[in-house]
Amino acid sequence: MIASDQQPECWPGWLFGFVGTALIALKMRSTLPTCFVTFFIFAFWHGNQIATDPGYRQSREESFDTNEHTVTLLIKSEPKVDQLRSTQRFFALVSCIDNQPAHFQVFAESCGEPFSYGDRIISQGKFSLPSHPMNPGEFDFGAYLRRQNVYLNFRALRSVPALVTARNQGNPFVAAALATRHRLAQVLQDGLEEDPEVAQTVQGMILGGRAETGPDLKRLFRDTGTIHLFAASGLQVSLFAGLAWSCLRYVRLPRRWVALSILPVVVAYCAVTGFYPATVRATVMAILMSIGVSLERPVAMLNSLCASGLLILIHDTQELFQSGFELSFAAVFAIITAVRPLAHLLFRPFQIDPFLPIQLLERWQRILYQTIHQTCEVLSLSIVCWGATLPILILQDHRVSLVAIFANLLVVPLATTVMLLGIAAMLFSGLSGWITSCLNNTCWLITKAILMILHGAALIPCHSMNVSLSSLMQPDRVTVLCAGSDQVIHVHLKGRDCLINTGKLSQWRAITEPYLQSQGLNRIDTLVLCNAHPREAADQAESEFQVDKVISSAAILVRLGQFRVLILPDLTQQALSTLQCDHVDVVYCEHLPRQRLAQNSLARLSPSVLVVGSSKAQIAVNSFGARTVPRCFCLKHDGAVTAALTDGELLIQSYRGLELRLRSLSR
Repeated sequence: MIASDQQPECWPGWLFGFVGTALIALKMRSTLPTCFVTFFIFAFWHGNQIATDPGYRQSREESFDTNEHTVTLLIKSEPKVDQLRSTQRFFALVSCIDNQPAHFQVFAESCGEPFSYGDRIISQGKFSLPSHPMNPGEFDFGAYLRRQNVYLNFRALRSVPALVTARNQGNPFVAAALATRHRLAQVLQDGLEEDPEVAQTVQGMILGGRAETGPDLKRLFRDTGTIHLFAASGLQVSLFAGLAWSCLRYVRLPRRWVALSILPVVVAYCAVTGFYPATVRATVMAILMSIGVSLERPVAMLNSLCASGLLILIHDTQELFQSGFELSFAAVFAIITAVRPLAHLLFRPFQIDPFLPIQLLERWQRILYQTIHQTCEVLSLSIVCWGATLPILILQDHRVSLVAIFANLLVVPLATTVMLLGIAAMLFSGLSGWITSCLNNTCWLITKAILMILHGAALIPCHSMNVSLSSLMQPDRVTVLCAGSDQVIHVHLKGRDCLINTGKLSQWRAITEPYLQSQGLNRIDTLVLCNAHPREAADQAESEFQVDKVISSAAILVRLGQFRVLILPDLTQQALSTLQCDHVDVVYCEHLPRQRLAQNSLARLSPSVLVVGSSKAQIAVNSFGARTVPRCFCLKHDGAVTAALTDGELLIQSYRGLELRLRSLSR
């Protein structure tokens, strides 16, 4: 699937390879041809799913249609309200374009009356291609949509509100699951309205409500390595399945019927949590194991894991690229294969003579023996899960929690208790509001203990670190980010890192901080503030990174070997007059002013490369007259630009792929 994802249109070739290897496998009947058959069939299936999608074909057209259309949309997700733009965003199925039938998914943004899942609306607007990031580390929303089988955006005209033509046109099962989720979330919040942090934590642990959780709370759980508690996963599914199994055993049904009776419970919970990848994996495994028990056949956990992965990928091959899918399968595979051996290894120093019966030990010795044995098992589980998910977290999030093992040892038992109490509160909600309130307040007390433990773990120095394998061998460099109207620049020189400006608070969270994490930075030697913006982002930077000193400067000259890089927050005569050099190779400046004096002064520096935040049209207007214009990089068009010293040359490269090399002779 990874090979096929590069060129999905080549799926007929993968189909031909599948047919050929299938004939060979039928003739030879050995493992190697079977592996090739599996390779080709999934390569074909993945490419076919993508290339035959009407939205994908429309997004690949050479002359993309940017005209206005009247479109009929069926809302396929709960709309999210954008308070700033007064619009609603949602996934939708396009069923009609200008009275012509259609069938593909889009990510839509529209205004109008409040929408809900299953509404059919008519809206007027334009289609567009999903945006791609302009900076390293920035969230790739276009890739996220592509993994949801969505290849187009639709933005309605703000002056024409959408018209709802029908209600409840979606999947009745999904609609019922969403309504149940809202009701259960309200039950879990009963009595906890005055403490939203605890209410969000309880809802997140039981219902997997990460979307409703505040960013600070998610950061706390992420930095302590316990964010998995907010993602509905096998822990919650096994808890619900175990409770259903324990309750149904008292009904005195045959064993095979009891096994099948828990299936509606786990399927309903999977639907309520929004079919999260980890929940789907655990649900499919529970279904396979229940079927095996009902048929009185032995159930192999590893076979169930592989079968669930096979079924999920047959349904939607894009699941392979979801981080939830990868983390879930990696963790469960490690649990099945490595927990018991590691637990046995940890417990070996405490083992007694195998020929000595445990009954001969004194009572306190037996209790101590069992406590140590269980502690080794839990410690082994925590170590294995942390180690199995570590490579994925480094490659995708560039962040590793160093207190995750011990934080999970303390928090997971308490979180399990909160889940049990939350389930009891949901069951009693229809019988007694007083009992529900008491159970919720007990959850509040235990959740407070959980948050206290996590806040204490977050106070430990280096409790969480940014890690990036790609940054270990990177040379000295200067990177200017595409951060809107602000000039944010990172300088890495002789093992020291300098950050020039942070951008506004919103830009810090969306651009600057993800970039620093992707570079594996945990310490900023110098923070240079050139602009008079509010200090919220600077204060945030000092709280999340170790900042040695903060200074102000009007112009900065960086030497990369024999090359000179000039950083000018504002291209003014005053800033240029302070420079003690007559030539630079690269100039970073936000805008090209029209003042002839500043342009002549910059021309005397004779730069080979000019990096600006202006648009191409502004660069053409603010030209240098008869003088030779240097090679220009436009941040708004080319993305972030990096000048790196490699093998005696200055390599200047934009995030969108534009590249230029300066040799020492160019000076």
